[in-house]
Amino acid sequence: MAGVGIELSRVLGCAVERPTMLAQHPSNPTLLAYSVGCCVVLHDVQADVQRFTTAPSGARIGERARRMSCVVFSSCGTFVAAADVGAEASIFVWRVDTLKCTCERQSLVFE
Repeated sequence: MAGVGIELSRVLGCAVERPTMLAQHPSNPTLLAYSVGCCVVLHDVQADVQRFTTAPSGARIGERARRMSCVVFSSCGTFVAAADVGAEASIFVWRVDTLKCTCERQSLVFE
């Protein structure tokens, strides 16, 4: 159905498959970031509040968004970064306070 949108309101559980998919904020130990599919979840476990972000629409394989494989906070705690999987991976950086994507590097090739 064209024009129908669904908005994510809550993630139930956490299926972190490897340590790189979970990060703790450097100065706020109750703030966690983890990847769930194509989303990055910022979860304040003390306040039980979740916020979400996804890669910009350009980071898609056809109509499907890429799966985030790792997430990390910057040492100052201002930014959170995540990378997707694939032969031509991408890295995305968002501001923690606004969840605005501030940097995107696509088509990274690892040898």
